[in-house]
Amino acid sequence: MNPNVYHLSGPTGVKYATQRIKQVLQEEKPKYFLCVDIGSYYASIPHFRLISDIKKYYHDPKVQAMLENIITNPIDTPRGYKNPSRGIALRGPLSQFFSALYLKPLDDAFLNSSAFYLRFQDDVLILCKTKRSMNRCRRIMMNILHERHLSLSRKKSRMGSIKDGFHFLGVSYSSTQPENNTKVIYVNDARYLDNIGGG
Repeated sequence: MNPNVYHLSGPTGVKYATQRIKQVLQEEKPKYFLCVDIGSYYASIPHFRLISDIKKYYHDPKVQAMLENIITNPIDTPRGYKNPSRGIALRGPLSQFFSALYLKPLDDAFLNSSAFYLRFQDDVLILCKTKRSMNRCRRIMMNILHERHLSLSRKKSRMGSIKDGFHFLGVSYSSTQPENNTKVIYVNDARYLDNIGGG
């Protein structure tokens, strides 16, 4: 898995992620951020795409069959058993693994990027040194999410100047310096997206 996916570290993942963010802010001094939440992530993952990913990365037929059975296992509901075509159990034994695997294309897209990238389950943080880089990262991210049949949570996703402060994994990162330029805005605000130029 991608080293920038921190929820696979277990209960200490938030601690490690927070330490890494503070280190980057102090040492690299980025100026802009994208802080996004993927809407209904676990419930939105289509089974056929996840199974395809498993076959792409794991070639043992027994492993493929075992994981596919877990994904497609009928769900017990008050109206009987159902076989949904999308969604994985939020607290299933392999939910963390599946959630990491399904967004591997997004994680890998930023692996060698000049921007700082970090993901914890359905929460993504990208720190950039320029506004142009921020806009370019946003476009890359949105294209991959669209290809993965995912969308952002409008209320929980922001992008803007780090001087305005941001909130990630329960921690607020703020600055006492005033900002006269960039405001914190919705990452997928249609009014903003329509006005973004080339990157």
